[in-house]
Amino acid sequence: MSRWVEFRATATLAAVRTVAADVRAWCGARIDDVDACRDVELAVDEACTNIVRHAHPHDPSAIFHVRLDLAPGALRVTITDRAPRFAGEASVRTGGRDAAQGGLGLRLMRQTMHDIHWAHRGGVNVLRMTRRLGVTPGVASAGSTTSTSCPDPRGW
Repeated sequence: MSRWVEFRATATLAAVRTVAADVRAWCGARIDDVDACRDVELAVDEACTNIVRHAHPHDPSAIFHVRLDLAPGALRVTITDRAPRFAGEASVRTGGRDAAQGGLGLRLMRQTMHDIHWAHRGGVNVLRMTRRLGVTPGVASAGSTTSTSCPDPRGW
């Protein structure tokens, strides 16, 4: 069974629903952690909905990609699109706590994933999220942290 998969979709809400269902099916076939599968599906749905509504609101032909990588003890998600630089990057740094910028989707992503990193490089927005398996986000455990950042993309 493959340890990774990539989905390519157009910037429509119908495509987001399809990608979310595909993520749920792929995770469910490989991961026994039902909570982690649900959390990853929700985070992917929120991130892709943000791409459709904010990055490409008038361009349903725009493309975004979602890649899932299953690693020992973790599931890594990378979502990319070619929209202009994300204007709400401060919201990523603060976990979406800036009500003036909205950020409800970012808050949900932060609550369901352990690590969220965003960068813009070479004209591409790159969102990387990690969900550790068997560990609930926000619950302290030995060696467990939750981080959110918007690093300098030159360091990627």
